[in-house]
Amino acid sequence: MEERRALVALGALGDGRAFAIFDHIWRAPEGVSRDYVASQLGSTPAQLADNIRSLIDADLICQDEREMLFPKRAVLGMLFQFLMEDCCDGSSETYSVMVDTLAELMRR
Repeated sequence: MEERRALVALGALGDGRAFAIFDHIWRAPEGVSRDYVASQLGSTPAQLADNIRSLIDADLICQDEREMLFPKRAVLGMLFQFLMEDCCDGSSETYSVMVDTLAELMRR
């Protein structure tokens, strides 16, 4: 993953509301509607539109023709790989923490 793409993804996930949206989408690999995510967060789809757009622009989620939202799991894997190889210099301690975090996300 190139640095610019990683920074965009990290920036999108750095917003608390966008992270909460991503978390709900991640838990539903079969896809979820904007209405469902909004209802889970006590919001409206319109209130989440900017955050959803930032996640789509960051290539972390995608939307199909029915407007269902899906996680892009491979992109998150590439982001972890980028962080491990390019930012953490392959530190085994950092690697262990990142693997545990990724495993937790994958279980959801």
